[in-house]
Amino acid sequence: EMTPEFMEIVNKCKTEHEPTEDELKGMMALRVPESANGKCFMGCVLQEIGVVKDGKFDKEEAKKHAASKMTDKDELEKHMQLIEKCSQEVGGETDSCGIGPKLMECIKQFAPEFDIALPQQPSE
Repeated sequence: EMTPEFMEIVNKCKTEHEPTEDELKGMMALRVPESANGKCFMGCVLQEIGVVKDGKFDKEEAKKHAASKMTDKDELEKHMQLIEKCSQEVGGETDSCGIGPKLMECIKQFAPEFDIALPQQPSE
């Protein structure tokens, strides 16, 4: 959901990295951007939220972030498992522009396994 704080982060990162409108729309539907700008924009947002620190995925911070957003215990547990899994998947990545896309691919790949609903892909 788009809180004012989150919109501020998005706008700050948009100014810094200038992803296209198409890329922004795509990211909302979990489409990984192709351009360096789009990828670095994702990394920027993750860094501003705090789940990426010094170019590395911070799984403890990601878990705290999830816990602050979710009230449903079962949902939260599923997300914790997904965070664990994706933390392993992106563990070797130390470039913040590479982490965003990798993380998104991981979420798309494994969310169904943990029975987590993803945003609907708009049909092309």
